[in-house]
Amino acid sequence: MKRALGMANDAVDRVDPYVIVGFAGKKLKTKVVFNSYSPVWNQELNIGVQVPTMCERLSLHIMDKDHLNKDDTVATHFLQLTRLSSADPDDEGFLPTFGPAYVCFYGSPREFSTMNMQLEGLDRGLGEGCAFRGRVLLQLNVTNGRTPTPDEAVMNIVNDDLFAVQPFLRRRKFRLFVSFLEASMIAPVDGPVEFEVSIGDFGNKFSASYSPVESPSTTQPLNAMFDGQNYYYMPWRDIKPCIMLISHWEDNTFRIESLNMILKTIDKLEMNLGKVRLLLRSEAPIEDTARQLMSLLDDLISDLSCHLPCLPDKGYTDLDQKMHNLRTDDMATIRQEACELKENAVDIFCTVAEIEGYLSRLQIIAVEPQNSIPDVIVWMLVGGRREAYVRIPSHTIMHASDKQHRGKHCGRTQTYLLRKPCTDDKRNTKSYWAVSGKLELCLWLGLDENVKATQQKPYGGEVSVFAETYENQIFIFPSWTTRMMPRPKFSDITGRLKLPKYCFDTPSGWLWDDDWFIQPAMSNVDEPSTLMTFTEDVFENVTRQPGALWTAGEVVWTNVVGEEALPKDEITCPPGWQWTDSWQIDLSRAVDEVGFEYCVDHNVGGFVPVEKTYHLYRRRRWVRNRERIPNVEQIAVQ
Repeated sequence: MKRALGMANDAVDRVDPYVIVGFAGKKLKTKVVFNSYSPVWNQELNIGVQVPTMCERLSLHIMDKDHLNKDDTVATHFLQLTRLSSADPDDEGFLPTFGPAYVCFYGSPREFSTMNMQLEGLDRGLGEGCAFRGRVLLQLNVTNGRTPTPDEAVMNIVNDDLFAVQPFLRRRKFRLFVSFLEASMIAPVDGPVEFEVSIGDFGNKFSASYSPVESPSTTQPLNAMFDGQNYYYMPWRDIKPCIMLISHWEDNTFRIESLNMILKTIDKLEMNLGKVRLLLRSEAPIEDTARQLMSLLDDLISDLSCHLPCLPDKGYTDLDQKMHNLRTDDMATIRQEACELKENAVDIFCTVAEIEGYLSRLQIIAVEPQNSIPDVIVWMLVGGRREAYVRIPSHTIMHASDKQHRGKHCGRTQTYLLRKPCTDDKRNTKSYWAVSGKLELCLWLGLDENVKATQQKPYGGEVSVFAETYENQIFIFPSWTTRMMPRPKFSDITGRLKLPKYCFDTPSGWLWDDDWFIQPAMSNVDEPSTLMTFTEDVFENVTRQPGALWTAGEVVWTNVVGEEALPKDEITCPPGWQWTDSWQIDLSRAVDEVGFEYCVDHNVGGFVPVEKTYHLYRRRRWVRNRERIPNVEQIAVQ
C-alpha cells in the first residue's frame, strides 16, 4: 500500500541493507546502512572454523532491515569453496581466495506485484533468480591462526586497504546488441506483448533510473497473432526489432576469454566423443572407430596447445594468478597424456574411458567465479506485466578479437525458450516445465571500442531507425474526438510523454528519409498460404455486480485481448476452407470444469481458474477447427 498512499520514493522504495555471511553454522553480519541503494559498509568479518569441515559453500544474504516485521531477504548468493581453491595431490594447491571482485545477486523482480509474493524463495536462493538485485564488492582470504575474539569478529577496514582496492574498480563502456528475429510458441495472452532486454539494472524499464529516450530497452508492443493451432506469434514479418544498450562494468574480459577458450575445447571434445559413441552403438567397423578416435585426439592436442590469454599488467587478483597457473598446468598435463595415449592406445573402450577422464578434468577448471558482468535477462511483458523470461550468461555472448576466445553464441542466431519464474519446490510440477514462448535472437556484447565488429556481420538486411509517435482519440458518443482525453493528442506508447510531431529533430549527421506516414497495425496480416489447418477462437464474456448473479457482459464476444468480435454463430468459413467440427469449449487451459477463467477486472487481467467472491469478470474460450479444401488453389489457377 505504500505506492497507493504516496509513501514510495520514485518508482520503487528504498531499503535499509546489510549483509549476513554464513559458513559452517556460524553467521556474522555487517552494519545497517539506512535508506540507500548504494550502501558502503567497509567492514571486515572474521569467522573462526576448524578444518576439515563438511561445509563446501559460503552463503551471502543481502537483507533489508524492517522495524515492524521480520527482516526481508533481498537476494542470496553462494560461493563454492571448491571453485576458489585447489586440493591437487600432485601440487601444493592453495586455500580458498577471492577478489576483490563484485558478486552478482539475483532474485525475484523488484516491482510491487503478486508475482513477487509467490517468488520470495528466489530471494533465498531456492531457484534460478529471474531479476538482477545488485552487486557486492568483497574479498575472501583464509589464514591459519587462532580463533578471533568477539571484538575481532566485525572490524572496520583501514584506509590503506581501501586504497588498495581502487585499481579493481576501473569501469569500461560496453554495448549490447540484440536482434529479435522471431517470437513464436507464445502461450495465450490477454494484452499487447513486448520484450525487455536488461543487463544488470541497465534496461530495466521499471527502474527509477530508466530513460526510454536515452536507452530504450523494449520492443514495440503488439498484439500476438494466433497461429491456427495451439500458440501465438509476433507478426514482425520483414521488420525485425533491434535493441542497443550501453552499460559500464569492470573490464574482466581476460577472465571471460580464458573461460570461453576452455569451454570451446570442451564442446569440441564432447561433440567428437558423441561421434565415437555413435559408432560404437552402431557396431561400425573397428577401423572407422579407431580413425575417429585418432582424429579426436588430434583435435584435443591441437586445442590444448594454444596458450591461455595473458593476465593484464594490473587489475588481477590472487585467484586470477593461481587459476591461470592451475589451468596452464592441467592443460599441459592433459596434452602430454593425450600424446602418449595416441601412441600407445590398444583397446578402444579403454581409450574412450581415458578421454572421458580428460573431459571431467577440463570441466573442473571451466569455471569463473569472479565474473562481475551480470547475465542478460530477456523478459516477455504482457499488458505491462512480467510473464516469462530467459537468462543468458554474459560470457556466452562476449566478443573477442580471437575467435577461440569469443563466446560461442556471440553474433550467432540462437533459439531460447521462455518460461515463467518458479522456485525449486515446484520443479516437478507442470508449470515449471511449461514453455511460455520461443525466441530466435542474435546477441553481441563487447567493449565500445570493438563495436565496429558488429558491422562486419552479414545479417542479410539493413538497420533502420524510426521516429514514432501515437495519435490518441477518445470515443464520446456519438463520435471519436480529442477533447477531454486523459492523455495528450500525440504521445509515446504509454500515453504519459507528450510527443507532437514538430518536437522531433534529427541528430547530428542524420537526415529524414521520408515524411511522416501512418503505419498499419502489424497484427493485421493474412494467414500463411502454407497453413492447411486453422483453429478459430472467440471468447464469451460474462460479468456481475458485487453480490449479484452472472449476466452477459456489455461486450459478449471478444478476441483474446478484449477487442469486440463477431458472435461464434456468425463467424463464417473463409473461401477455400471447410469446417471439420462444431464449436466447442476449450478445456485444455487453466480453467474450471465449464471452461471459465476469472479476474477482478478484464482491463487489468490476471485470470485464474478458481472463482472467488470478489471476481467480477469471467470468460471462456470457444474453438472450432477448419481445413483447407484440397486442390482448391489448383482449380483457381486453371
